[in-house]
Amino acid sequence: MEGLFNFELDLMDKLSRLLPEFIKQLALLLTEFGGQTIIIGIIGIIYWIIDKKFGEKIGFIAIANVGLNNILKGCFMEKRPFQHDGYAHLEAFPGEGSPSGTSFPSGHSQNSAAIYSLVAMNFKQKWLKIVSIVLLIIVPLTRVIIGVHFPHDVLVGSLLGIGVAVLLSHLYNKYYEKRQYLYIAVIILYLPFMFIVPTKDFFVGYGLLLGFVLGTTIERRYINFSNDVSWKKMILRILAGLVTILVFKAGFKALLSLIFDDIPYIFDLIRYFLIAFAATGLVPFLFKSEKNPKGI
Repeated sequence: MEGLFNFELDLMDKLSRLLPEFIKQLALLLTEFGGQTIIIGIIGIIYWIIDKKFGEKIGFIAIANVGLNNILKGCFMEKRPFQHDGYAHLEAFPGEGSPSGTSFPSGHSQNSAAIYSLVAMNFKQKWLKIVSIVLLIIVPLTRVIIGVHFPHDVLVGSLLGIGVAVLLSHLYNKYYEKRQYLYIAVIILYLPFMFIVPTKDFFVGYGLLLGFVLGTTIERRYINFSNDVSWKKMILRILAGLVTILVFKAGFKALLSLIFDDIPYIFDLIRYFLIAFAATGLVPFLFKSEKNPKGI
């Protein structure tokens, strides 16, 4: 493996010196399409206003995919390219924006591969398929350009993301009426890794999983909202959902930062549990349903 690392580091070093600065800045922008915030936003918008059934499916697969990625990261514990001696200049992130966690496999690549392959497979619009495939390719490239992942990180991450999407999509469709058991199976399967690979990223992913399962269960039993609403109500739903997510994501973190210098991982789990639960189980109480016909 050392030979592979050295080869890829030299390749990335040459690439870094060759590419103009504006390409690196563009990569910093485009890489966020595989990041946590945009992925959560995409899933939320699909769930709230486009297709609730598919939104729940893509949300579950995305979160299960995040959990698998963080398990693998915790097991392999590979250093990022810029953390190797003599290659600090590869990192394009400014100041405190430096990514944490380990390198293999690439989370952004795995996330984007899972999400955008599912979108491409499930929506008929040609332009959406093209955009999804382009993002599926571009996001991994940006991770190499900005020096936070090796080429093998993004290649394996992309293949894993597509594989997870295809496998879980098949299981989800096959056992759709009993999908709650599929959710519980993943919760049980991932639980031991809280102790085997107790990393911050895994606690974040596990919190999302627990919040998603509880939230969607409450929505099905007590809300059952409809996607059949006007454009005005669609906009209101998006605003209500995104504001709620930001409050829990940023507000709760700011509150914890006043108490802890270094926030314990269990509070990261709680924070992301609340984000997923609010998006799937709290915000929908505002939406139009049989029990709330005048909702947004």
